[in-house]
Amino acid sequence: MDTANGAPLDSLMAKVEELGRMCARLSQQNAELRAQVLSLHGGTARLDAPGARGSGQEGTVTRRVLGKALGAAAAGVVGGAALADLAAQPAAASNGNNVTAGNTTTAESRTAVLYNGSSGFGGVVLLGNDSTYDGGNAGFPAALGGWAGAGSTAGSGGVPSGIYGYTDNGTGYGVVGVNSSAVGSNGSGVLGIGADADVDGVTGINDGTGAEAIGVHGVIASTSPGGDSAGVRAENRGTSNSGSGVWASHAGTGAGVLAQSAGGIGLIAQGGNGVGVSASGASVGVAASGGFGVSAVGATAVVATGQGANGVALAATTDSTKPAVNSANSGTGAGVLGTSTGGPGVRGASTKARGGVFSGGPAQIQLQPGTGSTHPKGGVRGDLYADKTGRLWFCKKSGTTATWHQIA
Repeated sequence: MDTANGAPLDSLMAKVEELGRMCARLSQQNAELRAQVLSLHGGTARLDAPGARGSGQEGTVTRRVLGKALGAAAAGVVGGAALADLAAQPAAASNGNNVTAGNTTTAESRTAVLYNGSSGFGGVVLLGNDSTYDGGNAGFPAALGGWAGAGSTAGSGGVPSGIYGYTDNGTGYGVVGVNSSAVGSNGSGVLGIGADADVDGVTGINDGTGAEAIGVHGVIASTSPGGDSAGVRAENRGTSNSGSGVWASHAGTGAGVLAQSAGGIGLIAQGGNGVGVSASGASVGVAASGGFGVSAVGATAVVATGQGANGVALAATTDSTKPAVNSANSGTGAGVLGTSTGGPGVRGASTKARGGVFSGGPAQIQLQPGTGSTHPKGGVRGDLYADKTGRLWFCKKSGTTATWHQIA
C-alpha cells in the first residue's frame, strides 16, 4: 500500500488490533476475578445471599472484588461492542470510504490494488467480469481486465463490451495505452484482435461532419524519425495473392486514398516481384497532377490496360508548361516504349503545336528499314517508308494501290 495515501487506514487498523488485545486481557481478568469470588463464598455465594453480609470484612472484600469483576465485564462488553460495530460497518478513513461491493466509493486520493503474489501469475489482477470465466487464466495476463461473455459464457447482466473508456474533454482520450519499451520490444501500446472474418481488430469511428474528421489517426511524434517509420503500418501476412495490406473505400465520389507530402513523394508503391501500382476505373484508372504527374521506376515503369479507347489516359489537370507525363531512362533503354498489335505503337497529337517533337545526338528520328526492295502497294497519305535498299518513300494518295513518291 502506498504509505502516503494509506497512513490513515494503517493507523485505524493498528487501533483496532490494540483494542482486540485489550478485550482479550480484560476477558481473562474477568474470568480470574469470578474464580476468586466463587472461592471466597464456597463456590455458590451471591451478593445478596445472607452469608455475604455475615462479617463486615468479608463483605467488604467481596464487594471490592466483585466490583472489579463487574468493571472488567463492563469493559469487556464495551470493547466487544466496539469490535462488533467495527466488523459490521466499513471503517471511515480521512480520505474516503472503504471499497465495498455494490456501493459507490468516494476518496480524496488514489485508490490502488497492489498485487504481491507469485511472479508466474497468469490471470487478471483486478477484473470487471460479466461472464462465466473466473479470471484465473488469461491469454494476456494483465493488471486490469474487463470480460463480457455471450451465449453459453454470458453473465447475468448481458454486458456486451469488455472495456469502455469515455471522456467529455476534447483534449483528452477515452482510452490511453502506453508501451514504454523499457524492457523488450515489438509490443504495442494498444492491441486489438478480431478472431473472425466479420470482426475487426480495431475499429475507429468519427461521427463528426466537419472537414478533416478522422476515424483512425496514427502519428509519429518525432520531428526527426528514422527510416521507414510510418504513421500507420498495415500488414497482411498471407502468402497467396488474396487480400490487401490496406483497404480504403469511399461510398461517394471522393477518394479512396489521399496521400500527401509537404516536399517529398505523396505515394510510394513497391511491388517486389509483383506490381507496384495496379489502378482501374470506369473513367480513369490513374489521375495524377504535379511537377511530375507520375514518376515510375522499374524494369517496366508503367503497365496500363484499358477496355475503352485508351489504355492509359494521363493529363495535366491545369494549364502548365510542364509535361503531363515525364519518362526518363539513365541507361541504354528507351525512355518510352509503345507497342500495339492493331493500332499505332505511339501516337502524339496537339491542337496548337506539333504532334511530335524529337531530338537526338546521332539523329532526330530513325526509321527502321522495311523488308521490301521498294514501297508497299497500298498506303495512307502521309506515310513514310524506308525500303531495305535505303530509299525513302512518301505516300501522296491513299488506297489499296497507293501513289508513292521517292524523296530520297
